[in-house]
Amino acid sequence: MQACQLTIQGWRLASRVASNTGWLMLDRVLRMVMGVLVGAWVARYLGPEKFGALAYVLAFMSIVQTACLLGLDMVVARELPRQVSRAHEILGTVLRLRVLAGALGMLASCAAMSLLRHGDAEALAITGVLALMLLLQPADLVDAWFQSRTQSRQAVLPRIGAIIVVSVARVTLVLTGAPLWTFAAAYVLEAVVAASLLHWAYTTARTERKWAWNSELAASLLRESSLVLISAIFIIGYMRVDQILLRSIAGEEQLGLYSSILPFSAAPHVIPATLCASLTPLLVRLRETNLELFTLRFQQLFSAMFWLSIGISVSLALTSKPLVQWLLGPTFAGAERSLAIHAFTNIAVFWGVAQTLYLSITGRTKLIFAQTALGLLVSVIIN
Repeated sequence: MQACQLTIQGWRLASRVASNTGWLMLDRVLRMVMGVLVGAWVARYLGPEKFGALAYVLAFMSIVQTACLLGLDMVVARELPRQVSRAHEILGTVLRLRVLAGALGMLASCAAMSLLRHGDAEALAITGVLALMLLLQPADLVDAWFQSRTQSRQAVLPRIGAIIVVSVARVTLVLTGAPLWTFAAAYVLEAVVAASLLHWAYTTARTERKWAWNSELAASLLRESSLVLISAIFIIGYMRVDQILLRSIAGEEQLGLYSSILPFSAAPHVIPATLCASLTPLLVRLRETNLELFTLRFQQLFSAMFWLSIGISVSLALTSKPLVQWLLGPTFAGAERSLAIHAFTNIAVFWGVAQTLYLSITGRTKLIFAQTALGLLVSVIIN
């Protein structure tokens, strides 16, 4: 009887995880498709030079955005399923920490850009617009709350609404011949719509108690996430340092050509990100209840990541030329060679996402730090 109950519970949990994964995949696949198609149209409209100018600031801001997350994503994803009774304190504390980090990030990003691109009014204006997103990032905590309950549907629908709104906005900007800075404003519009809809979704499934600040918890979370934060900055650093250096070395046009193919090679990243995000609560519980099964599930996850990444990388490399010709047009001729090579970064990304999840759940943050520090160093030297 007990064995039968455990089987039923396991089936129900697996069903919830599958449903959760499906909703997360829907969100990210839609985001990927709209990003590639509408992004390619925007790139064709702007041309390599202007698109390169926008890509430079976006690459820079992605590093700032990562820093403002304070490395707490994995910690929150791990602790919410463990400490359901303290969810209101975890979410409330992280919210306040991220709001403060976002405000400081706004000032720091504008100051840094004024030094990096001294006299470049356009780059500073785009940075100022994109910096507004830093104050809206904490809304993602609602997503973390739903994921901890394997209820991603409530967070996915608002995000789908946001991506549809912003895609329509970008198409409108292209059709009306809008200036460059308005395309940066479209990113802010997406963040505003997503944050508003996520807030509405949260009202349908609140935590049992009102979100609250806990100074001791804040100190504990920051201590634990410090190495993860530095590692995350290193990761996004070596993923974006090529774009930042390329502008200095070869100019905006070459940066525009290179940046135009990145959405194609990065599109498959939704697969490991979605699977790992959805599996996190289940794997956290497994480690506490059945270590042998926990290890087996991770072995299966690594195998799946490897074979998926091989197939995707080869497919992208073989179709690189028609993708660039059809979607980007003749002004981006030659970019297909970069795509055919860059496609194989998916192998490392797929394994890296799964490995980071494993190391985070098992508390081996020092190893994450060592790996990413070495990765950034190698990336800078090779570039």
